Amino acid sequence: EFDIKANSAYKMRFFTGGSERMRITTGGDIAVGVTSAQGRIHIHNSGTSYLHISNDTTGSASGSGTDIGVFTGTSDLQINNREAASVAISTSDTERMRITSGGDLCLGVTSAIAGSNFSIKGAATAGQQLISLHNPATSGTVYFMAFGTEASYSERGYITYDQTNIAF
Repeated sequence: EFDIKANSAYKMRFFTGGSERMRITTGGDIAVGVTSAQGRIHIHNSGTSYLHISNDTTGSASGSGTDIGVFTGTSDLQINNREAASVAISTSDTERMRITSGGDLCLGVTSAIAGSNFSIKGAATAGQQLISLHNPATSGTVYFMAFGTEASYSERGYITYDQTNIAF
């Protein structure tokens, strides 16, 4: 066995090039690039700050694996699967949503319905709403959905409600 221990009253700090790069707090939190962790693991960098994950299937080269983080010039959380593979999101150990490697969005299915970029499959229950659109406006014509074509988006139709009638 090989143990590295710090007295319970002290944090562990790691240095390279004369600067602190990482610390483990007395509470067990890990801080990388900061001296005070704001969660169990806190990663900070002045530019791109991300977690890179890879395995034997993806490989370990610079263009392999997955990045999760905040990239230079943006505050958006980004998930970047560098592989030609899907990104799946699961709850209760069941896949609920998938973005395929081709950019199709699938809800309740693991592959897009042929010819579709957005596929939804709900439970086979009579009377259940598959999609609910809510616009909180209480007066005037309410637009729930618009349909368009061409790369420059020319509107071709709508689903509206004018407080009395639904129109297509």
